[in-house]
Order: sequence, then C-alpha cells, then structure tokens
Amino acid sequence: MRRLAAVAVAVAAFLTVAAGCVGDSPTIASVDSHMITKVQLDSVLDLGREQYHGRHIPCPPDGSAEYTLLTQQALAYLTQKDQAAQADAELGL
Repeated sequence: MRRLAAVAVAVAAFLTVAAGCVGDSPTIASVDSHMITKVQLDSVLDLGREQYHGRHIPCPPDGSAEYTLLTQQALAYLTQKDQAAQADAELGL
C-alpha cells in the first residue's frame, strides 16, 4: 500500500512540476514525512545533463516529451531512494 501511495505522490508531484505550478514552494513531493525539494530534482536532472554532454548527445530541450520523461524518471528515483531509506530505518539499518 505504501508503494501505491508513493507512486500517487510521485505522479502528483510530476504533474505539478510539468505544469509549472510549483510556485514559491521548494517542496515538490513527500514520502511519508520526508520532503523532496525542487533543488534535489534539479540536482538529479543536472547529473543527467552531464551524462548527455559526456556522451556528446544533445540533451532534450525543456518542455519536450523526452525532457518530461527524464523529469518523471528523476522524481521516481528520488521517491524510491526515500522509500528505501525509510525501510532501512524501520529495519534498524
């Protein structure tokens, strides 16, 4: 059930980011009590851009379908990372 809730949060956050409705709030998603910020998302997207440039491949332009997919994947990564950290904490790891 937690995964379903996390996926719903990720989708809602993605739609917020994609629609450009983030506003002044730095938080774009939450996993239980942990907040995922726009700075974290931008950091992951910057890593992706570096990989594109390192391979001499043009990075998809903002607003394109490819860029939207990259944003969605970055947000999913951050959500899963937080879920794993919370599961580790519950197990005492």
